[in-house]
Amino acid sequence: MATLRSRFPKASDGILFCVFKLQQNHELTIRDFRDEADLLGVKIGGRAFHSAKVLLGMEQPVTRKPRATTTPGRESALPQLEIQEGADMESSLIQAVQQIQESATAESQRLRDAMRKAVDVLQRALDGREAE
Repeated sequence: MATLRSRFPKASDGILFCVFKLQQNHELTIRDFRDEADLLGVKIGGRAFHSAKVLLGMEQPVTRKPRATTTPGRESALPQLEIQEGADMESSLIQAVQQIQESATAESQRLRDAMRKAVDVLQRALDGREAE
């Protein structure tokens, strides 16, 4: 393990364990040696296994796609900040904070309304059960 640690100094123990096992047999799966890792007290998972394969050149690194800022049919939780050109930094920051507060207040109100509706639906369902 010391040679692997010097070769991959930033890798976790789980990744190094996977590298060690994959060097012995490239066709192993994580299921093939998970129990052995548990016995040794080494935590491994799918990410460690994938990272080991990347380090050994067996797979390409996966790049995450950026999250969509909005879900279809719903506006973004974060407001689009509209800062006026030529404004000084302080007033721009104050304006941005006000926009964020307004957006948060509107989102809180929307959530409160949704909770009230959910409670009403549950109350009606319970009232209907008690009538039976």
